[in-house]
Amino acid sequence: MKCRNHASRSARRGLTILEVVLAMSILALGMAAVLSIFTSAAGLGTTARQRAEASAALEYVVGEVHERLFPLAEDGSAGEPAAVVRAPVPGHAPLTYSVTAVSLGSPSPVLPPLYRVDVVIHWSERGRERGLEHRMLVPRSVAMGDRLRLQLYRVEALAPYVPPQSESSPSSPTAPVAGTDRQP
Repeated sequence: MKCRNHASRSARRGLTILEVVLAMSILALGMAAVLSIFTSAAGLGTTARQRAEASAALEYVVGEVHERLFPLAEDGSAGEPAAVVRAPVPGHAPLTYSVTAVSLGSPSPVLPPLYRVDVVIHWSERGRERGLEHRMLVPRSVAMGDRLRLQLYRVEALAPYVPPQSESSPSSPTAPVAGTDRQP
């Protein structure tokens, strides 16, 4: 009887192949779950980086739209807005932008008409088109810098700028100044 007990104890000490395979499959499932979490986190990081870049580009494009949406007409007034379709964003190579403007009319006879301006930043992510949209109200006007340039160019064409000379300046640079005519 002793031999029988001894044989059953040694059989119980080791693991069967079935238990080893089961443990390895549970470990493999756990590793696959962790790997999929890392993969999706990397994808989310890429998406976040692209959205951050699109936000920075949107800030630049909105500034340009405020400055250059309405072209300067010859009489100094604001011209009609031009639509922009898929123009590249400077400094952001994979990004493009589109701008559309729709007139909403004037709130009063004294104020310029308002335009609803839609700006969309486009990019491609994993083969799918993505976009970041921004809407704003913009009055029909020309930037002050453009108006000043128009006025300055017209003035320069009529009379070139000549710096004024003060009357108190001496006629020759070697003329003695009062109190300094001592001889050494």
